[in-house]
Amino acid sequence: MITDATGGHEFRQALAMDDKAPPPSLDPRAPLGLGMKYPGRDGRTGMSRTQALASLVFPLALAGCASAPVARAAQRGPTGGQAMTIEMSGFNFIPNVIILQAGVPVTITAVSRSRIPHNITILALDGREVKSVNIKARETVTFDATVPVAGRYVFYCDVFLHRWPFGMEGTLVAK
Repeated sequence: MITDATGGHEFRQALAMDDKAPPPSLDPRAPLGLGMKYPGRDGRTGMSRTQALASLVFPLALAGCASAPVARAAQRGPTGGQAMTIEMSGFNFIPNVIILQAGVPVTITAVSRSRIPHNITILALDGREVKSVNIKARETVTFDATVPVAGRYVFYCDVFLHRWPFGMEGTLVAK
């Protein structure tokens, strides 16, 4: 029950929510209602609208970035080497597992289907950089690389936040 200060009349306030949860509070110092708070489980003021939205959107965005492994073997190239095409779409490499022969040069065609720039950086088994190539949005770049010995090499996009937290990386399996 709320008492009207002018006439002393009592009236019931209609709430669209259940009786257990208190109504959202408004911080009078915040302009245009940007200080709107949503109640926490314990009934006290909880998180802001922006925090609530971020807590829902960020995990969903990360889940959408993860992809299942897609493996392909490199094909024999026209000059006797190996050839492979890697597509970049969103925050994914397709394929993200590439099987090739160690010590044989591979020609990689990187095709960007994304509206943002990407990069392919290949690391050696000891962590040194074997090759790094920048790819502009919706561009195709062809480059050569050689992985010297058998093993599992990591390749990833070194554009800020693409590898972590969005998981834009793959594996070169050299046999």
